[in-house]
Amino acid sequence: KASYFTSFFDKAFVLMLGAKAGTVSAFNRSDDVPVFERYFLGGGDSLRGFEYRTVGPVRCGENIGGQSMLLLTAELSHPIWGPVRGAFFVDAGNVSSNSWSMSFSDFNIGAGWGLRVKLPQINVPLKLDIAYPFLNNQDNEKNKVRLHFNVGFTF
Repeated sequence: KASYFTSFFDKAFVLMLGAKAGTVSAFNRSDDVPVFERYFLGGGDSLRGFEYRTVGPVRCGENIGGQSMLLLTAELSHPIWGPVRGAFFVDAGNVSSNSWSMSFSDFNIGAGWGLRVKLPQINVPLKLDIAYPFLNNQDNEKNKVRLHFNVGFTF
């Protein structure tokens, strides 16, 4: 995973660009890996706008996870008042069932706006995001506005 931060307008605006990729395979490469080793996307820590762990290969109506994952994130934060900042964001990503198989053709994209609060007393950020899946290539996932709440760092 990698992140790049840059600020402009006297450090009032901060742009974060991030990418996370992963792949996993069994030793003999012909078997699937166990479900607890597979990748899932969705939720406030990964692909906002999608329900938690719902982005990935689906079998019999259930998300079974995948063996390759790619996630791209762009976030522009701006000041609101004191320790409170706002943030516009776009997340794009997908999970593939095969190892070393990452394709941009079935990407899912969620975008939205959120609040960031960093109180000096607790020294961790609080995040409240509202997001919508603008491009939904995921089976069994509805297009609707979702709220995501996080405490701590994600990228």
